[in-house]
Amino acid sequence: MDSFAARSPEETAQLVAKGKQPSMDSKLRKKKREDVMQYISKWFFEAGIPFHTATLPSFHQMLQAVGMFGSHLQASSMYELSETCLQREVDATDEIVENFKKTCIVNGCSLMTDAWSDRKSRSIMNIVVHSAGRACFLSSHDASADKHDADYICDFVDKAIDELGEENVVQIVTDGASNNMAASKKLEEKRKNIFWTTCAAHTVNLMLCDIAKFKPIHNAITMGRSVSVFIYNHTKPLQLFREFTKGDLVRLGVTRFATVFLSLQSLRDHKKEMRRMFISDQWMDCSLSRTTAGKKVCI
Repeated sequence: MDSFAARSPEETAQLVAKGKQPSMDSKLRKKKREDVMQYISKWFFEAGIPFHTATLPSFHQMLQAVGMFGSHLQASSMYELSETCLQREVDATDEIVENFKKTCIVNGCSLMTDAWSDRKSRSIMNIVVHSAGRACFLSSHDASADKHDADYICDFVDKAIDELGEENVVQIVTDGASNNMAASKKLEEKRKNIFWTTCAAHTVNLMLCDIAKFKPIHNAITMGRSVSVFIYNHTKPLQLFREFTKGDLVRLGVTRFATVFLSLQSLRDHKKEMRRMFISDQWMDCSLSRTTAGKKVCI
C-alpha cells in the first residue's frame, strides 16, 4: 500500500497497463465487469454527466487507481472534494505554470490575448503564453466594467510582460481590432524589443468575410443557408437527410466565418444523396413535399 500511495495516478495507470491481469474465469469476469459498469453508469445518469467524459484520461486513471486500492475504499466527502482535493489540484496547476515559465526563460515565448463573453455575458480578458510548441493559460480578468480602449489593453499586456520578464517575451499576438492596434503603438514606445503580431486566424477570417461579399458567392451562401435551415427546422427532412447521407451538415457558425464555406462544402459533398432524398418515395409521402411542390430546391 505504501508503494502504491507513493505513485501518482498517471504512474499507477501505466503500471497496471503493463502488468498482467489476475486470472479469472472469463464468464465470471464478464459478469463482474457488467455489475461494476452498471454502478458507474448509474452515477453518470443521476449526476447528469455527459457520456463523452468517459474518454478523458483522468477517468481511466481514476478507475485504475480505485482498482489498485482494492475493496472497502472510503468515498470522499463533499468537503474533501471542494477543499482538500481542490486545493491540491490548484497547487499542482500552479506548479505546472511555474515550470512552464522556466521554459520561457530558455526558449522565449509569445503572449496571446483576447476578449470573450462567458455564459453570464461577462466580458473576460485572458492571457495565454506559447513557448516551445506548448501553450499555457496565464491569467484572466473580468473587464465588464472597464472600457476596452488602447490604454486598458496596453496596461493588461504590460503586467503580463512584467510577470514573465521582458527579456523572455518575443511577441504579442492579438486580432486586428483598432483598439489592439492602438495598444500596440503605445506598448512599442515602452517595450521596443517586443513585436506586436496580428493573429493569422483572425486575418484569414476577415479575408473570407470580404470574399463572401462578392455577389455570386453571397447568393450561393444565401441559398445554402436556406437549404440548411429548412432541413434542420423540420423533423422529417432531417430524419431523411441523416438516413440518406449517414451524417450531418456542417452548421453555420456565428463566430468563425470560415464555417460558411465549410457549410457550402458540406452541401456539395452531400449533393447526390440529397437529390436522391428529394425524389424518394419517403419524401413524396411526406406532407412537406406537397407544400414545397413547384418550389425550386437549389442543390
